[in-house]
Amino acid sequence: MYYSWLVPVMGFIMLSGYSIIYFVEWKHPLYKQVLTTHSTKQWLKGCLNILSSIFMGWLFASYLFIISHHLTGLFSLITQNLWLQGLYSFIFLDFIIYAWHRINHLFPSLWKFHALHHKEKELNVFSTFHFHPKEIFISTAWRLILLPLIGIKPSALLIYNVVFFTVILFHHSNIKIPFKWDRILQYIIVTPGLHHVHHSIKMNESNSNYGSVFSFWDKILGSITFYRQQPIKFGIEEEL
Repeated sequence: MYYSWLVPVMGFIMLSGYSIIYFVEWKHPLYKQVLTTHSTKQWLKGCLNILSSIFMGWLFASYLFIISHHLTGLFSLITQNLWLQGLYSFIFLDFIIYAWHRINHLFPSLWKFHALHHKEKELNVFSTFHFHPKEIFISTAWRLILLPLIGIKPSALLIYNVVFFTVILFHHSNIKIPFKWDRILQYIIVTPGLHHVHHSIKMNESNSNYGSVFSFWDKILGSITFYRQQPIKFGIEEEL
């Protein structure tokens, strides 16, 4: 497909980002963890997950590229400016992931799958990949329908995927960073502090901070809980 030349670029950026986060987390952890072992084998498993994500992203972008020849999406009707279409696509992709994440917490039929991601007692870069296969299938199915209707640009999807995976690798990580930097970054993107709150065993904290890349969705829609260096215990309460 036309966008296949982006695959090596995406691969380099995402694998480099993953490797940097992995080794910094290994050497400078925020929390002492006993259930997770960093090793070359674990790093390689993560690399395979990243490569799988890149391949699936390329397939999805190719699908959108083919569909765009037969279907005019909403953004194409709003503006003919390709740069604006790309910008709208990028922002909308982040919004629907926020919305989907929040919906997964609201409906028991979806939560039973998403709960797998919240059951871990330790949070680290490996947590990025721990999702129930049925949740991934359902998420992919509705996006196959919605994204062409909205008119998401294939190039914007590929770029968003790189940013998305880099940020979620970062905010799931167990990296020890100065609180002042986390506090500054959390006004723009989802930081480890913000997302660690989301994985809290406390229901009122777990049911907040649904954002993936940008933190402003939670601020606008009233689901923000700021990280203030409070102690966080990860997992799920029994009543959940």
